[in-house]
Amino acid sequence: MDKPSLKQRNHWVPLLIALVLLLSAGLRTYHVDNQSLSRDEGVSAQTTKLAVADIVKTARESFYPPGYEIVLSGWQALAGGNEFALRLFSGLSGVLTVALIYRLGRQLFNRSTGLMAAIAVTVSPLQVYAGQDATRSAWLGLLSAASLVLTQTLLSLLGTAPDKSKNIHQVVSVVAGTAVINAIGLYTHQPLFLLLLLTETLVFLLWITKRSKKGYGLIAWVGLLVATLLLFAPWLPTVIDQITSQDILAADYPSWLQDLAYGFTLPVDRAQDGLVPLVLLATLGLFPPVRPANDPHSLGFIERVGWVIAWLVVPLILLAWAGNTQQRLLELFVPANLTLMLLAARGIWLSLELASPMPELGRDRNRLVHVIVISMIALALLPIFHALQYHYAASYAHDDYRSIASHIVSEAEPQAIVILETPDQYDVFTYYYPDEDGIFLMPNKDINGTLKPLIEKYRRIYAVLWNVEAQDPDHEVEKILEANALVAGTDQYGSTRLVSYAITGTEATEPQASIDARFGESIVLEGFALSANTLAPGEGLGVTLFWHTKAPLGERYKVFVHIDGPGGTPTTQHDGEPANWAAPTDSWIPGETVVDQHRLLMPDAPSGTYQVMIGLYDQAGTRLSISVNGESIGDRLFLTNIITP
Repeated sequence: MDKPSLKQRNHWVPLLIALVLLLSAGLRTYHVDNQSLSRDEGVSAQTTKLAVADIVKTARESFYPPGYEIVLSGWQALAGGNEFALRLFSGLSGVLTVALIYRLGRQLFNRSTGLMAAIAVTVSPLQVYAGQDATRSAWLGLLSAASLVLTQTLLSLLGTAPDKSKNIHQVVSVVAGTAVINAIGLYTHQPLFLLLLLTETLVFLLWITKRSKKGYGLIAWVGLLVATLLLFAPWLPTVIDQITSQDILAADYPSWLQDLAYGFTLPVDRAQDGLVPLVLLATLGLFPPVRPANDPHSLGFIERVGWVIAWLVVPLILLAWAGNTQQRLLELFVPANLTLMLLAARGIWLSLELASPMPELGRDRNRLVHVIVISMIALALLPIFHALQYHYAASYAHDDYRSIASHIVSEAEPQAIVILETPDQYDVFTYYYPDEDGIFLMPNKDINGTLKPLIEKYRRIYAVLWNVEAQDPDHEVEKILEANALVAGTDQYGSTRLVSYAITGTEATEPQASIDARFGESIVLEGFALSANTLAPGEGLGVTLFWHTKAPLGERYKVFVHIDGPGGTPTTQHDGEPANWAAPTDSWIPGETVVDQHRLLMPDAPSGTYQVMIGLYDQAGTRLSISVNGESIGDRLFLTNIITP
């Protein structure tokens, strides 16, 4: 049977590319709204709600220019501001990037490499992650790929003889398009695109030294640079101010290679076996073909490979400059990953070429080469599928602020507030939580002065705690809350902790009601005070007891406080030594008053009247007998009633 002609084989390429793009779209939209927005996504979502002038003003106070937020704001006006719509913009950016990678691979090497690169970027876990992340990362990957495709197109045009009617018109069009893309890139992430533009210029200068008609190329390139800088000129003063005020951070990120290759979702032990084969394939992609054919490219092989290396190095330089252990800087990993996937795709193509039968090697050696090549490719690709499984199974999930807000809304009463322990949480939390007036940022310079009026005014406080060691290393917020409230619940949402505090009030300084009750031989209860007489389910009750002893005590007694239901059965209780174990009875001085507060949480109980009962017991569990006005009443003392509405 005759082999299909080149024209017949090429007939299938558009269909294959269409299928790859459909797969790319499917991977980036599958379960796209399963997770809560991350903290960074929350910033994007809230910033895009602002007017353009306010977006620009906000950007001048941050490190990033406003390009992405302005574009996303326009998208949000068309598509909506829900999670799916916000992330869909990144997904579409990722799909377009796949198409550009095919074009770039075809420009630099051949059609097969372009197709393999498109497939590699389609299934790359890092690219899928970025395509489902409502931040600038996928958009930046698209712009950087577009810049290289257009620059490569420009150099190809400049490498041909100029034609007054056709070639010059094409060059002008490409120069204009490249200037616009580079300017948008600068308005999106000026450090990356400034360095990328500088690198492109350096490569161009090296390229033009081997060309005879230098004037034509220099005019086009200078025109490109001038047009780009003119478009970006309004933002240059801000860039200069920001660059001079930035601190250079030491890079200390041990798993950057794993993240670059397989994304953020894969555990370290699942990625290690694939890293070496993947790096070997990418390195192989730098070598010329095994069976050289007629090369239709206007650029030399070394020049084309130089472009790819430069594209890989630029983000890595910025990672080394700005890298730290707190951020993974997704926007810098995405362009570098595109380059790695392109090189790996070409390495796969070359390795398959090596694995094709070579009569000069003999059958056994051909078989050995075939096994080695297939094994290396399989080992390099296997972690990709594991990483995607982890990604879609939410094994690597954002902190679930959606569920945190839903939890609070479902149980919070009007007298409830939320404390966020870092400003980084504000944007994403307020995206889900409707009551911005009920949110307070902590810590600040006067933590106690801020919290005290809140404790006095509200019955329930929710603390959303993240990155506490950096924001509040002494845990002052938690200490103050725990001193004046009862922990009603603690839930973990990824690295963020939600603690619910039922306010029981500060410790009373004097009794609300006096009483003369004797426990055992010498312990006397002078009186008591309650933080509330009406208690809803889930609310806290503070019971402050005022004791003294008539004689020294040789034993440590414990106090119990019960809230009895209508049938006399305790619905909730608290046991402990006086003053939260700080004033054991064997340390009491006769005649001195001991203030002893106990905190209880009212469970989900039916409405009605409940009784507050107290008593003392020794280390063996034997309760002390109680007498009031000389009359014995048993081993439990009724203090008062409380009402549950």
